[in-house]
Amino acid sequence: MPIVLDTTGVSRHCPAKLNLALAVGDPREDGLHPIASVMVALDFGDTLYINRLFDGPSRFVREYDPDKFDLEAEFEAPPIQPVDWPIEQDLIYKAHALMEKTVGRELPIECGLDKRVPAGAGLGGGSSDAAGMLVALRDLFGLGVTDERLVQLGQSLGADVGFLVHAQFGRTVALVTGIGEVIEPIGTLPVFDVVLVFPDGKCPTAEVYAAFDRDAALADAEDLVACAQRWRLGGELPAFRNDLFHAAERVCPPVSVARSKLAASGIDANLTGSGSALFVMADSEDQSSELAGHIRGLGLVAVATRAARSQKSSDML
Repeated sequence: MPIVLDTTGVSRHCPAKLNLALAVGDPREDGLHPIASVMVALDFGDTLYINRLFDGPSRFVREYDPDKFDLEAEFEAPPIQPVDWPIEQDLIYKAHALMEKTVGRELPIECGLDKRVPAGAGLGGGSSDAAGMLVALRDLFGLGVTDERLVQLGQSLGADVGFLVHAQFGRTVALVTGIGEVIEPIGTLPVFDVVLVFPDGKCPTAEVYAAFDRDAALADAEDLVACAQRWRLGGELPAFRNDLFHAAERVCPPVSVARSKLAASGIDANLTGSGSALFVMADSEDQSSELAGHIRGLGLVAVATRAARSQKSSDML
């Protein structure tokens, strides 16, 4: 739910996403890869602030402030890269422009973003910011755009945006198939605690998929339909899997270094998305906090968080 700042402004939490399981198929003729994935939104994420303006052009401000990423615990923040790309390439800007085009009118705003999720980590930070922008604009301006239409708009911006629009409505767990456009919310997975680990590097998605394609030995022969059918049942966490893990290690050697450090300490880590972030499951909030401290003692950056709570399936689209 948004936090109302005043009659003309809102704030939205833009959660990071985790791929608990990710199976990748051979590329289609257009070069895109079909997938089957169980995605979960996390408590950890960015914060988007939007004020409605009544004259003048829209203004966008992006602040990467690692000191603000967790107000309740003193954790070391993940590495944040400087904002070194034009605002026109930013997904929040594109989401705003898309909504203006959709409703056929200007939507003047002042936008601020507290950025905590690193780029190139496989956590969908930019995608989640775009999802938050779409929903915030609809609510702030009272636009007649349905939830279903917002999901469609999100999917046109990126493969993860549609799911993260769902997450804005409390549908925080889903089976995602196709090329990300088929989203089946799952409301029965238990909330769990997890530690995110941030290697000193990032994984450009296109490069990871290219590495995956170059080596057929990296591919898993299991059919995507079989994976989806097994994961669709819900009720319990899937067996952790990521077909892109080895490709990510080749593209970003720090991922391999981090996994080796964790393994040497008896910690089993998994990859989210195309990397570079790793995740380690914990049995409780206290254990995740202790585990994050231990991992930082290994010279790695770690953040303890948990899965966001989902609405009941009866509340879903």
